Parts: sequence; structure tokens; C-alpha cells
Amino acid sequence: MAPVTCPTCQASLPVPAELIGRTIRCGQCQTEFEAVATPRQRVTPGPPAAPRYFRRHEECDREIAREKAGIVGFWMMLAGALYCLVGLGGALLAALAIVTPAEGSAPQALEISSDELLVVISVGLALAFLCLPGGPLVLYGGYKLRSLRGAGWVKTSVIASLVLGCVALLLCMIVGVPFVLLGVWGLVTLKDPDVKTALAQADADPAAV
Repeated sequence: MAPVTCPTCQASLPVPAELIGRTIRCGQCQTEFEAVATPRQRVTPGPPAAPRYFRRHEECDREIAREKAGIVGFWMMLAGALYCLVGLGGALLAALAIVTPAEGSAPQALEISSDELLVVISVGLALAFLCLPGGPLVLYGGYKLRSLRGAGWVKTSVIASLVLGCVALLLCMIVGVPFVLLGVWGLVTLKDPDVKTALAQADADPAAV
């Protein structure tokens, strides 16, 4: 059997090979025509299936990604602002402790020993050195995450938050706990396929988002 196409109704008719070249009648529109075998179309294989990441790249819902990243970004910005205030407070505390005379060094001296002043200065400087660099970085990383732009900045701020938090915990400073929690939360968010793809799209073509 060979496929033959009716020139009037375009119906595909199976015709025995011996009738090719002869006049036949279409069973649907009753048109008589010379049977000419329809050439078989060669099926060209399509391109290989895209890897999962690129299929996900095309299917990414930016609004869903923005919703997921927005929560973490908000808390990162809030924590970053608080870190800045804590760092400034620590620096001010250390400065006041430095200019405060130790017990017995002046007639109107406060009842603070040299050892106590040293502890206050150490704590204030530790807070300043941890929070003043880390606070703005976490604040800016949260802003970038909320806007789904700048994957490099986001990753840097998340890793910095983890490192600073671990250092603070090693120094027995409770301020390291939010740093660590935000760092872990940020890493989990960056592993989300929607967020990861949206950041990749923004880096690949910033004008398109």
C-alpha cells in the first residue's frame, strides 16, 4: 500500500502499489484523479533535550522567585542595619572606655578597675570589628537578593555572614547567632531552583529583567 493524497480534499488514501499511475476515485469527495504516491517525509531528529537546569531556566517564574527571596532579603536588610548600630555602639563603648580613667588614677575616677576597662574595651572593639564590616555587607546583600540581581554580591554576603557568625560564636558572643542563622537561610534560598535561575537570568541579561 502506498499513501496517495487527493488533490481536491487533501485526504490521504492508502492505494495498492499496482494502482499507482492509474485513475482512481477519492472515497470521500468522489473526485477522479491520477494516483501519484505521496513522497514519504523524512523525519529529522530534533535537538537533544536540554539539561534540567536550562529547562528550568526557561520555565522560571520570576514572581515566585521574588516571593521566596524577598523574605530572606528583608531579614538580611533588617539584621544588617541592626549590625551597623551594634558596631557603632561597640566602637563608641570602646572609645568611652579608653578615655575613662581607671580606679584611683584621678580624684573623680569612676569605680572601674583597669581589668574591667580592658574587658569593656575588648568587647567594644570586637563588636565594632565584627559588625561594622559585616553589617553593611549583609544589608547590601539582602537588598540585592530582594531585587534578584547580583548573585555574586548575595553569595559574598551570605558567606561573610556565616564566617562572621562563627567567629563571634568562638568568641562567646551571642551576636554571632543571627549571623549564622541568616547565612544558613541564605544558602538554602540560593539553592532554590527558582531563585538560582532568576539570579542567573539577571546576570546574563540585566536589561531583560
